Amino acid sequence: IRQGTMGNWNAKAVDTDWESQSVIVDYVANNPIRVEGKDRYTLSKKEGSLVEKIEQLEIVVSGTKVEDPDWFRQFYQAVKTGRSAVGAEVVLDLINQVNGGSTKQPEIKPEGPVKLSESAAASVYGILCALHQDIASLSTLQSPPAASYIASNIELKGYLSEVLSKGESSYKAAIGVALVSFRGALGSGRVTLEQPPKPTIIFKPDGRIRVDLMLNLRLKTLPIGQDLGLPLKLRLISDYRTNKEGKIVEHAIIETRVNDQLTPGDVVTRFL
Repeated sequence: IRQGTMGNWNAKAVDTDWESQSVIVDYVANNPIRVEGKDRYTLSKKEGSLVEKIEQLEIVVSGTKVEDPDWFRQFYQAVKTGRSAVGAEVVLDLINQVNGGSTKQPEIKPEGPVKLSESAAASVYGILCALHQDIASLSTLQSPPAASYIASNIELKGYLSEVLSKGESSYKAAIGVALVSFRGALGSGRVTLEQPPKPTIIFKPDGRIRVDLMLNLRLKTLPIGQDLGLPLKLRLISDYRTNKEGKIVEHAIIETRVNDQLTPGDVVTRFL
């Protein structure tokens, strides 16, 4: 429904309460009108990776706090109709009732393949090859995958599109820490790599490069040699975005799964 309203919904802040196993998310949308809100996501105590309850704590439309129960019932009914264009239009109309306005949905243009210059296309092809080669040797890799194609202003972004690091040196340091930790875990003998990493890498129509990596690991729970260990499947999905010169300017973490289960952070972002 939020996508259907064509609004640019973004998270402003995320606060975690470990004792109650809940996450409070402050969000805002500035287009077509400004909407601010606060929701609480409570995780299941039995299955911590699943959201058990969602509470809307507050919603403010164009500076006006909405407290009318009838408005919320209509809003809920609109959401209940599904993710159709009709349901999205109803939500937009309800939002605008607060100020007595009306908003037409902008025309949705079909997404076509991105156009690249010959040099940029050659660079993107080089990135694809480098990612395949570097990720395959992840256990011995000393620098980020496709390091020679990194732009000086590259950004590393998290699940909510928040910037985790900015600039080439900061990005290399952040990825470097992860690589050192991975090599250290393998070197300790407590974690073993069952087979070489084999990423699935695709070039998307919008010009982004999607990397879907599955790591088949085994975690030793007893002293080495006394048990076969527990299987640990780690799936990492991320997107790389390039500029017009074919350099990587953004590395966004999209999804993380452990033994096919979404991490708590992924679960919460599914509702944003």
